[in-house]
Amino acid sequence: MNVLRQSMVSRRLHPLVLSTVPTTLPRHRWTQLATTLIQLTRGGNADVSNCSASSCSRRDVVIIPTPTKTINHTLSLGSLNAQSVTNKSAAISNCILTRHLDFLCVVETWHDGFDSPSLISCTPQQYKFIEKARLLSDQTSVRIQSNHGGICVFFRKCFRVKPINFPHYNTFEILALSVNSSQLAATLLTVYRPGSNAVTTTFFDELADLLERCAAYSQCIIVGDINIHLDCATSPGCQQFKSLLNDCGMADFINQPTHRHLHQLDVYITR
Repeated sequence: MNVLRQSMVSRRLHPLVLSTVPTTLPRHRWTQLATTLIQLTRGGNADVSNCSASSCSRRDVVIIPTPTKTINHTLSLGSLNAQSVTNKSAAISNCILTRHLDFLCVVETWHDGFDSPSLISCTPQQYKFIEKARLLSDQTSVRIQSNHGGICVFFRKCFRVKPINFPHYNTFEILALSVNSSQLAATLLTVYRPGSNAVTTTFFDELADLLERCAAYSQCIIVGDINIHLDCATSPGCQQFKSLLNDCGMADFINQPTHRHLHQLDVYITR
């Protein structure tokens, strides 16, 4: 039994979690990688389909319809909670290449800045990255050995990508990017809300502000890990989250587990 199957049996991971997890990661890190592979295509309904046996093993792909005419080609987008990219550089780089991803949005990178050796090592040839390390006060920097949080987006060089200024939010981290090519014009936001923090009214107030600002962009995509059990339809946090999306004319298109305990923590949100 190989490492992949051993980990899947012992951790009871859902196949979707395995969809973009590279098989070269150490076994004890498998459970910390909740990932989702998104493929945008024109037309059709949202669906979950299995890869062919020749291309992958026991992996699922979420197919999301293109919400507007702004995107008129296929875009491969991956979302990953890495819980530190240190010692995972080869695995993440391999994930990007073997999955033929145009973008990989990584949260919990635990990096300190743009010159992080781990981020540089993660980046395949013909790719670039834009990062945003978690802001720390001087007192916090003295107390901790590693800077937790952090976001990094890896992307093909053929895309023109630049940061967009959004306000600083206290309850979640965000990296907002303008993405352009000859066939694409979109705004990509990667969000991370720490699971160690309670879901509060402040979070929903700040999320409402974020969604209102997204209304200014014709094509907006939000991905990431918000650490709310979105599969628990009766929970107050889930209900308030989905109600807020609905009020803003947006929706989450994942609707299936992205965590080893079969909860959905990750999102793909658009109009």
